[in-house]
Amino acid sequence: AGKILKEKRRGEKKERKMGAVVSFVKNWNSDSQWWHWSYLGDWALLVVPFIVWVSLKNTAPKCRDFNPTDPTINHPFANEETFPNWSLPLVSWLAPLAFGV
Repeated sequence: AGKILKEKRRGEKKERKMGAVVSFVKNWNSDSQWWHWSYLGDWALLVVPFIVWVSLKNTAPKCRDFNPTDPTINHPFANEETFPNWSLPLVSWLAPLAFGV
């Protein structure tokens, strides 16, 4: 009798668990709206990068030989830089202040 009672209780627990799952699935479509036209931008921000990632995942990169001593790309060292050091604070501080950035 005790064995039958334990099995009956186990069956009731399974039914309660399955009942919760079934009620969740039944109410999924009626209670929650996972899709609405106002979510189109959100879905696009999710799906478009995924499609780009999938399309680029298996592409091979363009590999070229590179020689750092190649004379066609070798430029001599310049002693005089393009911008003098005193102009750096002007560009980084005064120009943004002048333009109100």
